[in-house]
Amino acid sequence: KSETENGTENAARVGDEQDFGSGVLIFPEAAKQTDLQTGEPRGVFRSVAKDAFELHFRILAPNARDVQPVGRQNRSVSAGCHCQSRGWDCRMSIPAATVRGGPAANRWTVCAIPLFPTTEAKREHVRMPCRAFGQGPSADEGRSKTMTTSTRSSAETISLFQKYVIPNYNRYPICLTRGEGSYVWDAEGNRYLDLFPGWGCNILGYCPPRVVQAVQEQVANLIHVPNTWYIEAQGEFAEAICSRSFGKAFFCNSGAEAVEGAIKLARLHTPEHKYKIISFQNGFHGRTLAAVTATAQPKYHQGLGPLVAGFQYAPLNNLDAVRELIDDETCGILIEPVQGEGGVNLPDPGFLQGLRELADEHGLVLIFDEVQTGMGRLGTWFGHQYYDVQPDIMTLAKGLAGGVACGAFVARDEIAPSLRPGMHASTFGGNPLAMAAGVATVRTIEEENLLDHARSMSARFRDYFTPLLEELPIVREVRTAGMMIGIDLTVPATPLVKRCLDQGLLINATHDTVVRLLPALNIAPAQVDEGAELLIEQLRQLSGET
Repeated sequence: KSETENGTENAARVGDEQDFGSGVLIFPEAAKQTDLQTGEPRGVFRSVAKDAFELHFRILAPNARDVQPVGRQNRSVSAGCHCQSRGWDCRMSIPAATVRGGPAANRWTVCAIPLFPTTEAKREHVRMPCRAFGQGPSADEGRSKTMTTSTRSSAETISLFQKYVIPNYNRYPICLTRGEGSYVWDAEGNRYLDLFPGWGCNILGYCPPRVVQAVQEQVANLIHVPNTWYIEAQGEFAEAICSRSFGKAFFCNSGAEAVEGAIKLARLHTPEHKYKIISFQNGFHGRTLAAVTATAQPKYHQGLGPLVAGFQYAPLNNLDAVRELIDDETCGILIEPVQGEGGVNLPDPGFLQGLRELADEHGLVLIFDEVQTGMGRLGTWFGHQYYDVQPDIMTLAKGLAGGVACGAFVARDEIAPSLRPGMHASTFGGNPLAMAAGVATVRTIEEENLLDHARSMSARFRDYFTPLLEELPIVREVRTAGMMIGIDLTVPATPLVKRCLDQGLLINATHDTVVRLLPALNIAPAQVDEGAELLIEQLRQLSGET
């Protein structure tokens, strides 16, 4: 626990005593968690104090196996903890009614050791705000990070949604409360390995340390100012992006906003009579009206007409069809370097280069929608580098700021000035929090050599999945580009999502038959093995039932 008193930070250190007050104790059985280092059951103590926190512990009492939850309910307890030189020695005073087989006395005391690092190398992590109680060791050392989570159960949170939230999403009946790296936990303490974290937004997994620290520091200095002022972090992030790609950047908050801005810029930059944009079947560009019109999938257009004028659709990998659509009113071409939502569809060799040549020939603006392929996803900073084709504009979002809401589009130097003052804006675009997170994301990718790591882990996934083409008749095709992975099946993929969820693995199904994975760039080799083996086992079972 750390707190600020009279401007001075006080952190828990070896030798300190700290009374954590009353709270809720979830015994190991109910918590459904185990210590990664020992495999022993792990419990959770959740404080209800003003500066709430969560403490994970392992019971060391000789009769620890007698400690069982009564009716799997959480019980109010009080605990006093103090720190010793060899770690945390936590003595919890528990009402006897909370346990079976406990003594007849009014209270029952157990000795527990919290799963929290206390070495000199790790102790500095204690110096964080109370709602992020310690960072814990790396994945290779085992999990020991603990953070504040909701005291509500998943069912209680779901009831709030049913009463107050518009039900436009199909949600899983689970409330996620905290995460670290490629693992995430629900309100009941169940752990999941997430191979689709944040729908691609959590490109560094959950709560990457540099991003967390950057946001914490920024929020204490400046949360938001409008774009009528210069913001240091925005300049730094623009430099970080453009120096690794090209041109100048405009910041917004999401991929759909980025696409909308790119469409406007393409029309502003070309002669006034040019307004048509060619996009591609099975592509996906967002949910706002122009972006969804650019999305050449009729299922997303139902009930929204009339759509925005000027969009024409071509089949992917068909240059002749694109050429036939170009006329004197065409201003641009919009394409994802790899179609994500459409099923991880890859361009044929030479196709993107052919679009570049058509754009140059006819004076068109070539827009790459890199909302999914950007920020290292393909093992290069951006997707256009993976295919060695230079666009005029690229759109970015999802993993751009390590999980913090952020979008952008980047335009070549000769095109950027066409976005004149007053023609486009975004109130929260380029806000200090997102910009600080973005800079930290770039530094993490670079300092941890994650582009190389992503390429290595992509090959590791591919080595697992490619043999399935011969082994399982339901596997039609395996498509990979860096950390974008698609397994196309001959049967619907949605049932596989539920099967994997039940086994503690999170994946995605898209375009009816495609299993889609967007793993974090920093996923560990052991986690690749764990996830691939779980998924393959479920594919084998599904294939046997088909």
